[in-house]
Amino acid sequence: MKKQEFLSILAVEFNVSNDSLSETSVLEEIPGWDSMSILVIMSMVDERFGLILTANDFVEIKTIGELFTKIGPEHIK
Repeated sequence: MKKQEFLSILAVEFNVSNDSLSETSVLEEIPGWDSMSILVIMSMVDERFGLILTANDFVEIKTIGELFTKIGPEHIK
């Protein structure tokens, strides 16, 4: 999946414009971000990539770019 496609999916999930999100976006600063947001992303990553992220992963993941890194370049290009 291309990075821009992933960003578009996140924009839909958080009801924000596509151009408001980038790799440097801090997750906790995205409008509407809350604990349910973590569950939404965990589910989306599992469904699309077969990867299991835990709540503990999100202690370390602060930005969308760090989320991309955690998912891995074999999935996000």
